[in-house]
Amino acid sequence: MLKENEMRILEAPSEIFVSDDIKPNKYIIQNIDNCHFVIHRELSENEMEQTLPNHMLFDYEGKSWLAVIATFGSEEEAEIAVHSYWNAIKQLVEMSKN
Repeated sequence: MLKENEMRILEAPSEIFVSDDIKPNKYIIQNIDNCHFVIHRELSENEMEQTLPNHMLFDYEGKSWLAVIATFGSEEEAEIAVHSYWNAIKQLVEMSKN
């Protein structure tokens, strides 16, 4: 359980995407106040070349992140959402192979 204002980076299991050309982004879950958990997404290399407003970005552990892409009422709900993002990417990769 995250403490208030604490953040945790989530990285997709490498064994699921080991042979894929597309690798999913990392995400951060941040506990804002114990009933608001926000998700931030790491920017990929090609996204950093785009011009995004500064209020949408922040640096954390040497990486650039897109701030607050979603808000949830619990850490568990936020984690389920991140896993669903990764599952969607995996499905798209599989569909593109056919």
